[in-house]
Amino acid sequence: MTKLFTSILILLVISLPCLAQKQLEQGVLYTMDGDSINGQIDYKNWDQNPEKFTFQASNGVKTQYDLNTAKGFKVTRSDGFPEIYERAIVEVESSPYRFPLASSAQLEFKLDTVFLRVLSRGKLDLYYLKDKIGKEHFYIHKEGETEGIIELVLKNYYIIDPIDKRRKVAAFTKYRNQLTALTIDSKKSLASSINRLPYKIEPITKLVEKYNHSDDAEVPKTYTFQKQKLKTQIWLNAGFTSTKLNFEGRSSNKIEKADFGQAYSWVAGIGLNVFIPRTKQRISFYPELLIRSYSIEGNYTNTINEAAYDQYNYSFDLLYLKLNALVKLRLKPQGFSPFLVGGFSGAHALKDKNTMVRKSVTYSTTYEYERPAIKDFRTFDQGWVVGIGAESDRFGLELRYESSNGMENYAELDSSVKTLYLVTRVRLGKKD
Repeated sequence: MTKLFTSILILLVISLPCLAQKQLEQGVLYTMDGDSINGQIDYKNWDQNPEKFTFQASNGVKTQYDLNTAKGFKVTRSDGFPEIYERAIVEVESSPYRFPLASSAQLEFKLDTVFLRVLSRGKLDLYYLKDKIGKEHFYIHKEGETEGIIELVLKNYYIIDPIDKRRKVAAFTKYRNQLTALTIDSKKSLASSINRLPYKIEPITKLVEKYNHSDDAEVPKTYTFQKQKLKTQIWLNAGFTSTKLNFEGRSSNKIEKADFGQAYSWVAGIGLNVFIPRTKQRISFYPELLIRSYSIEGNYTNTINEAAYDQYNYSFDLLYLKLNALVKLRLKPQGFSPFLVGGFSGAHALKDKNTMVRKSVTYSTTYEYERPAIKDFRTFDQGWVVGIGAESDRFGLELRYESSNGMENYAELDSSVKTLYLVTRVRLGKKD
């Protein structure tokens, strides 16, 4: 069973590049001639600002554009909000932002051509850039200013503490002084907000929006970048299980020699699908809370001779509360799609009834006694899970394999539980 499931999983993983499809969203191309052309854009949920993009015109022809062939573009995401990128020639502060840092506050600028993401428009226009090495930059332009787009600068660097002579990190927060100067004409006091303003998208955007809507800044808001919200789904799960129990090692009650049959039972529970931002809704964290039970029996006969033997009969009646921490990979972001799932499982035994009945026969004498099959039953079971399946916006079906360490707690004896799940699920709530 393990080899078959592993083969299917490997085959599906190999097929991923062939099955994956580009995500075309409605968009607008801004040409170097100043035209705006409606069409579709291959949206890649960019974390770092793109240097090129693919545009599909209304006639179906796809063309790749870059910084030399387009002034920018707008794409409407699947959540209904737009992202706008504008071509700009800007100075980029290129000092190291990770360790090791520079040893002075001297700024290091280089001229570059980039697509800036628009965060806000108004009397102040705010832009964002994450460069090739992952460093974040913010740019700003004030209406009527001739200076053009300038960078809001933050630089971390090393200093030597004059007291203990140790090297420490200092911050040159020039961006706060820049914002103070740019918003000095605001009737609403922004000084206290700027003095403690962190160098992050949300607080800087909120401050610019507050300025753009102050009493003396009557330019109406034309656009504000909306961060993708964390999307969640709740699923009800129910299905069937096929379980195989095995023991290896050495024990006094010979349980490692027993032949346990296959146990068939049920499983039910609830799962929360949490989509990871900027993954086109293809990758999600999927924790589950499940109830599962199974009953299984095994036996072993130790024959001494024709008239003397020991017969061992083992039985387990178990009920577990399970918590699974899984990651799901969908091949398509919406609609019907195959998926892969994998992660770790943990289970606590709510019921751990287990018995061993030993029947000893010596010629005409027979005696029988009963005791627990596992003296120190381990109530916590842990393992790993892999699965494949398919789901629509409302229903899903999954074939899952789980391997866990079972209930044995002796140093010389190991237990293992192999379970195959066939799970159906129904999504709660409104359809997207």
